[in-house]
Amino acid sequence: MRAVTHPNVDHELASTKRLKRSPMWLLDGISAYGLAGFTVLWLGAYVAHLALYFGLGWALIQIGRHFPEREIPAISGRGRKARRTARAEIIQSLKSLAGTSFCLTAGLYAQSAGWTQAPLALSPLNVIWTFAAAVVLHDAWFYFGHRLMHTKPLYRWHKTHHLSVTPTVWNNDSFSLPDALSGEAGRRQKEAGCSAKEARGEACPYLAR
Repeated sequence: MRAVTHPNVDHELASTKRLKRSPMWLLDGISAYGLAGFTVLWLGAYVAHLALYFGLGWALIQIGRHFPEREIPAISGRGRKARRTARAEIIQSLKSLAGTSFCLTAGLYAQSAGWTQAPLALSPLNVIWTFAAAVVLHDAWFYFGHRLMHTKPLYRWHKTHHLSVTPTVWNNDSFSLPDALSGEAGRRQKEAGCSAKEARGEACPYLAR
């Protein structure tokens, strides 16, 4: 006699199989530890961000030493005090990366707790379409977020990143926590490119400052 299963049971089994085929199985059950599990995950994400920040920064400095003619000259003036010391940029980046790590942790924790849809199976098709969707959605997010941060009520939180007028390997993440939540990281990369153009005397069509 064939066993009859409830549709909900079948759905849960299918979700479990998809979870085990995705990288999220590594975090399965961490939500059971509550605040302690969230804290451990947050610290792990923060350490990973710091490793990338300092590792890539060091690597790019080593590469740059072989191409001194391509160094971007310092930009001065423009009517504001520039924070141009590496130490200040790093300290500010440590703060913003803590906020970025918190956002990443919140998403992973929610997914582990079952508060979001089950992860998609890891396949070439899913990787392609989710990557394309993420690029479009993130670009729209930080564009309109930047517009919002330039309004008078919010600009006091946004002006921190405008103190960095010369792009370096350390100031890509040098912005305030509210900016970190509004998607400033991707926008900072675009504006670093604009600063490089301005240093060469070229115009940048990106969002007016």
